[in-house]
Amino acid sequence: MGFVRQGKDVNGFISNIHGAFYWVANLPGQSSWISHLITTFLAPLFKLRIANYVQPFQKLSVDKIFSRMKESSRESKKHDMLDHFLAMKDPEGKPAFISAIMAEIGNVLAAGADTIFVAMTAVLGPLLRDSVRYRRLQAELDGAMNDRGLANEPVKDVPFLKACVKEGSRFHPNADEWKPERWIPGEGSSEEDIKLMDKHLATYCYGSRTCIGRNLATFEVSKFVGKFLTRCDVEFIGPKCPWIVKSLWLTELGNMMIRLKKRRYD
Repeated sequence: MGFVRQGKDVNGFISNIHGAFYWVANLPGQSSWISHLITTFLAPLFKLRIANYVQPFQKLSVDKIFSRMKESSRESKKHDMLDHFLAMKDPEGKPAFISAIMAEIGNVLAAGADTIFVAMTAVLGPLLRDSVRYRRLQAELDGAMNDRGLANEPVKDVPFLKACVKEGSRFHPNADEWKPERWIPGEGSSEEDIKLMDKHLATYCYGSRTCIGRNLATFEVSKFVGKFLTRCDVEFIGPKCPWIVKSLWLTELGNMMIRLKKRRYD
């Protein structure tokens, strides 16, 4: 979509996600009211941009859907997620409506992106305020590196990274004590204690409502934090509590400014 290449918030997608999440968290019925006709007509009377936040996503979705539908030589190409969405069927076996396809695209664009960002900051924020544990994690990451860099499965190779990722999701935003060691057998918790804590860690919900992307999300956060701390020394710029908490659909750590310094290895 060009965020990195252009170095900017393309089409205002990031700011619109944050704006939409505020109203999703505060309107009855959540997202069903965001683009409802009543909201579209009434919100401007009160100088509110409720419906405006989703319009760039709707336009992008519609453009992508109809552009793909017009392609005639798609059979010879490798199929992607949009092809899968276009091939969806409703419960009666009929082709899915455009609205259902747009909902799936929206999940990819919004729900699967900002959530990962929040999870990353939930781990990095308290870790950067804790110099002892920061240095421990960095040392263990360095020990897990090989000639090609950090292993593809950093959680398995670096138990303290796994502990920090779990503690970040447990701690964020209101727990009293940041203590990643609670997730490591013999460092304050037994294996039975950890099994019980895992059972009640509701970061990704439970049962039929469990996030289907939880394993991918855990891998992404672990991989990012691992790579980030092996390549850079990181510190906060600002006061002792260098962020503000924004309670949206997700609880975000805003205004978290950091300074990066490329690490050198002898």
